[in-house]
This record gives sequence, C-alpha cells and structure tokens, in this order.
Amino acid sequence: MGFGAKAKQVWKETGFLQRPQSAKDAGAADFRPTSGIKPLLHMEPGDNSFWINEDLAPSPPQMRTWTWLSFVSLWWGTNYGVGAWSTGSALLSVGLSFKTTVGASVLGYLLIAFVAVGAARIGSRYHIGFPVWARSAFGMRLSKLFVGLRGAVAVIWFAVQCYYAAEMLDVVLTAVSPNGWANIKNTIPASSNVTTRTMVAYFLCWCLHLPFAFVHPSMIKVLFEVKALILPAASWGFLGGLIVMAGGKIDFNALNGSVATTPSAQGWAWMLGINQCFGGIAPMLINQPDLGRYSNTPGAAIWPQFTSMMIGNMAVLFLGLTSGAATFQIFGEKVWNLWTICSLILENDPSTAWRAGIFIFGITQIYATIGTNLFANSIPFACDFGGLWPQRINIIRGQLFIMVFSWIIQPWSIISSGVKFVTFLGSYTFFCGGMLAVLLCDYYIVRRGNLHIPSLFDADGNTLNPNGVYMHYPGGFNLVGLVSWLAGIAVPLPGLCLSYFTNESYSATMLKQIYNSGFLISFGISGGLYLIGSYIWKPTLVPAEREGEFEFTFEYLGKTDGYFPGDQVVTFGRKSMRNSDIEEVATPPSEEAMAEEDKEAYVYGVTTTTVREI
Repeated sequence: MGFGAKAKQVWKETGFLQRPQSAKDAGAADFRPTSGIKPLLHMEPGDNSFWINEDLAPSPPQMRTWTWLSFVSLWWGTNYGVGAWSTGSALLSVGLSFKTTVGASVLGYLLIAFVAVGAARIGSRYHIGFPVWARSAFGMRLSKLFVGLRGAVAVIWFAVQCYYAAEMLDVVLTAVSPNGWANIKNTIPASSNVTTRTMVAYFLCWCLHLPFAFVHPSMIKVLFEVKALILPAASWGFLGGLIVMAGGKIDFNALNGSVATTPSAQGWAWMLGINQCFGGIAPMLINQPDLGRYSNTPGAAIWPQFTSMMIGNMAVLFLGLTSGAATFQIFGEKVWNLWTICSLILENDPSTAWRAGIFIFGITQIYATIGTNLFANSIPFACDFGGLWPQRINIIRGQLFIMVFSWIIQPWSIISSGVKFVTFLGSYTFFCGGMLAVLLCDYYIVRRGNLHIPSLFDADGNTLNPNGVYMHYPGGFNLVGLVSWLAGIAVPLPGLCLSYFTNESYSATMLKQIYNSGFLISFGISGGLYLIGSYIWKPTLVPAEREGEFEFTFEYLGKTDGYFPGDQVVTFGRKSMRNSDIEEVATPPSEEAMAEEDKEAYVYGVTTTTVREI
C-alpha cells in the first residue's frame, strides 16, 4: 500500500471532517436527517412520553460519529477560547506567586481531566446523555430537578458568552473601520446599560450562531475539528506580536502580587487556586455525556481527551500569563481579557499590521466562542429542555429556544450590575461539584459501572413502573442523593452570602475562603455522604428477575451496552430512510413483522430488537 492510500485509510479511520467508517458501515448515509429544518418541523414519530423521545433514547450506531480525534479537537480548541486566557490572573489574585500558580494549575487540571473523562465514560459506554444518566443516581422523578437546574444556568451563560463574542466583534470592526464603526453615535439611553455599537455587535453574533442551532450534536464535531486547527495558530501568532511589542523579553515576576507567606495562607491559596481551575470548566464537566454518547468506541472519549485537556490547559495558562506580563510591560497596567488587550493595542499602535492581525485573531476568537457556547450551554440546554418536555422538544428545537431566551436575559445588564450577579453565577461551580460527586460515586463505586438501559425508560406511557430499578423510594426520589447534594452545597453557601458584604471578621473571611474552594469541598462532602448512605440503604442494581444472570463486576452490563440477553433495545423513531418515509414509520407493524424473531419491528415508531446472548 502506497503512502497516499495509507494516508487516506488513516483519514477515514480517524473520521476527521467526516463520519467515521464505523458509522458509515452502520448505515449513516441512509439515516433519517438529524440536522436542518426537518427536525424543527417534525418530532420523530413514535409513542413519546414524559420519559423518552428521539434524543433521550440511546444513540444508535449511525449517530456515533465522534472519534478519538474529535474529542482531542474539542478540548484543544476550547482551551484557547476567550475565557481560558484569564485563568492565570484568577490564580495570581488568590495569593499565589507565578511559580506556585503553575504548580496549582498542574494539580488542578489533572483533577479536572480525571473528572471529565470519568463523566464522559458513561456517555461513551452506554450512549446516553446527562438527563438520562441522572435518573440512575437521583431517581426517575428527582432527576428532573437537576436537569432543570443545569438548563436554567445554561440559558444565562449562553447569553453572557454571546456578549463576550460581541465584545470581540466590536474590536474586530474597530480594527477594520476605526473612523467609521468606532464613531457610531449611541442612540440607546444610558439606563439600558448597553450602547448602539454593543447591541448591533450582539445581534450580529447572535445571527452568526443561528445556523449552528440547526446542527445536531452528532454532526457538530466538524466545527470543533476546524476550530482546533485555526485557533491555536492564531493565538500563538497574537502572543508573538505582543512579545515583540514588549521588546522580546518578558518579566514574569512583575505578575506577582500579594503572595501568601504563612503556612495557613499558603494552604488556602493552593485550595483556592485549584478551585479556580475548576471555575470556568465545571459546567462543561457535567456536560461530558451529552457529547460522549456519540463516540464510535468506548475509549474514544477517555485517554485522548484526557491528554488533550492537560496539554491544552497548560499551554493556554502560559499564553494568558505571558500576554498579561507583556501587556503590563507595554502599557503599565495588568489586563487579562482579550478584547481589552486588543483595544489597548489599537489605541496605542493603530498600524496596518496590528489592525490586520487583530482582525484575524478576533474572527477566530468569535468562531471559538460560538463553539464553546454550543458545547457548554446550547447543547446541554437543548438536552435538558428535551428531558423536561420530551413530547414537544428535541435538541434542534431546544437550541433555538435558548437563542430566543438569550434576549430576555439581557447579558449587558448582568455584566454592568457589577460582581454580585456574576458571583451568583460563579456559585454554580459548587452546585456542580456536589452533583458530579453523587453521579460519579454512584456509577463507579456503588454500581461499579453497571446501568440497565431498559430500566432507565421503564414506563407505560407517562406512568412509571413503581417497581422499576431506578424508582428509588419514595416514588422515584433518591433521598440519599438529595440529602448528600444538599449537605455538600450547604457548607460553602454561607460564604456565598457573605461575599455580597464587606464583613472582614475572622469567621467571615474563613467562610468566604470555604466558598471560594466550593467545588472541592462540596465534591468531597457530597461524595462521602452518598457512599455512606448507599452502604446503609443499598440501591437496586438490576431487575429482580435478572439477578441470577448478573455478575457484579466493573461494567459487566457495559459489554452489551446495558442489556441482558433477550432485552429489547431502546430506540426511538429514527431509522434508515431506504424505502420508507415519516408516515410509514408511524404505522403499526404487520403481524408477520411481529412474529419474525431477531428482526427490527417498529411499534408506533419505537424500534425494538431482541438482544442475543453474547
């Protein structure tokens, strides 16, 4: 085999910028459209209910289009986004020196990578998203509370991220037209907390995001693969220009502020520093199954993603610290967010070269922010909204809803309100910590990686099976999970309340430090209590009639995607388009089809296939 043929074969295997061969072999080319206008106009036909629709059902092989390279690209590109550049400043502000900032970051990002791949594993092994995974730990009914909580926060952060993209677009247009765009007259009252320029830039960014709302997560991987190619190149090029502007030599010691000196202060500084690493990433950690479910192999979302996260996060930490030090040397002030750095450059050196450079860099950052917003907010909200109202909402509809809701949020008012509301949004970190602890402890320790997929959808229409595996007492509410989560968030909560005030007493300072370490503390408390509670009140693992077939080893059920021999595979509506259309799928099967064993039969749109013993 020649080099060209070998390269083509590797390209097909990696699935870069295309579907992987495994999805093609499963019939992806004939599969019903998952993106575009059709999913907006038509929900998949079938007997959907409060517990299932086409996007809650496990992803079929035709939709498992994400390869290991897709997950590498996801984090490699996301790490270079606008928000990640300021992580270094957050660590320096808690009392760490430049050197200890690097040390705390290594430890923090190592923990983040383990949590991320731990959450992704559930999606890649069982091909389910967060709304369904939550049922296993919190119970069929209680899970809706956590799905709603994640969705509500995603709406706010979507609007804020879109506002960040608008700020970059404002800089880009200023670079293009310093005498035109920069001098647009403001016609909006000051009480609205937004200018005409910002409003127009926000609308343009919203329009740029709109086409991606029609793309299903199983097909959005190309955006991240392209992003991983262009964003690092543009970022390092921008940094190179800053270093040249600073004289070619950077003094990192200039970044040191008030460094902690006592052992106690240093210990808290390390805790705060590690927690700061989790700050901007925590919501994305809990989103991992929503994309992991589309992996073409169970391992695709694990070690490749782990490596990409570690290397990418450390690289961008260096980018942020270096750009901050260079900006201080050039302009005499410590600036960390990218649009302000770009604005300073345009104000002090509006040369053609810098204007062109900022234009290219700004466009890539806008593209990157759209991708981050999809991964961190748009797709999770759509999954959650579909989980709350599956009869009417699929992922495409959910993504359009969040775009409409973003105007109601008015992010410019949030940003201008000062630190109070932003502090409240930041508190979601420790809410995530407790939630993730319960979910991960339940999966890896209590259940040893065993989920019975049919039991996660065990309902007759809207009526749940009262004896179902995940119908935790009482009535689908796992009180062990709820109490563990509440206890975990209760400890940092007083510090959150005190952060709105200027009380500097010893006790108030200590509570604020606990709040600022909220993710680690809530994760530890919630996880520990859940393990104790689950040891005392042991949950049901599999249906009673299947206990004789079950071996309590790690991911025993994962070998068959969560099914026992003879179980019916849970799918919904979607199937090959060959010789069929939407109306035919909704037609009840013939008696012959029902009688033929081991063949797919469409029962009111729900595909059921018998699982043979392996």
